[in-house]
Amino acid sequence: MVQLEAMARGTPIVLSRINSGVLGVGEEGKTTTYIEPQNPKSIADKVNHLLENPDKIDEMSDYCLEYFEKKFTNSVLLPQYEEFYEKSLES
Repeated sequence: MVQLEAMARGTPIVLSRINSGVLGVGEEGKTTTYIEPQNPKSIADKVNHLLENPDKIDEMSDYCLEYFEKKFTNSVLLPQYEEFYEKSLES
C-alpha cells in the first residue's frame, strides 16, 4: 500500500528486495530503485545515486504519476473488480 501511495504522489520508491510479494507493484528504474536486503552499502549507493542525479528523480517522479494513473485509479480498478465479482457470482 505504501508503494502505491508514494506513486500517487509522484514519489520514487526505494524498496528492499525481500520476498514479500510486492516487487511487481512498480517498474525497476522507472518507479522503483531496489536495494539488497541487509546491505547498508547497497542502500547508500542507490540513495546517493538518486541524490546526485536530480534529473533521474524528476523523471521517476513523472513516471510514478503516469504509472499510477494507468494502473491503480478507481476508473481502472473498479471495472476489473466488477468483472471479477460478476464472474464469481456466475460460478
